[in-house]
Amino acid sequence: MSDFFYLVFKHAKGRDWVEDLKKVRTMINLAIYDKQEGIKDREITSLFRRDYIYRKNLDIRLGVVLALILLIVIYYANQVFVKEVNIFELFGRDELVRIGTFSLIVLIIFSIIGTIVNGASYDAAEERYERYENILSKLHSQGDKDNGTKEA
Repeated sequence: MSDFFYLVFKHAKGRDWVEDLKKVRTMINLAIYDKQEGIKDREITSLFRRDYIYRKNLDIRLGVVLALILLIVIYYANQVFVKEVNIFELFGRDELVRIGTFSLIVLIIFSIIGTIVNGASYDAAEERYERYENILSKLHSQGDKDNGTKEA
């Protein structure tokens, strides 16, 4: 690490060392972001907000449907095998309407929650990525400015 700082500051004759330290610190923070959150944020923001929310909600809905099917199977298995109710009495029209209504309400609730949570997640990733891009562009413009003063 000391070799890195030596190489960075070797060429900084006549320049402000504090300025160079700030640039190095900024570059290190950008690299840390790039390795940790940057990969995930780029993946999220590579899609449009609407598409990202749609894909995430599709996963949520599939999970909810599978969970509902599992719960319904467990409930009716309990009715048939433990309580020994006739299976043909269980599946009347009223029962199917009740199951369908309950399932639809649960799906709507999870869709609304998923839209809110995934929208907030997308917005946070987009904000972090924009902040990263702004800092990076400022760093590049400072580097271009420094290169221009060296050559003149």
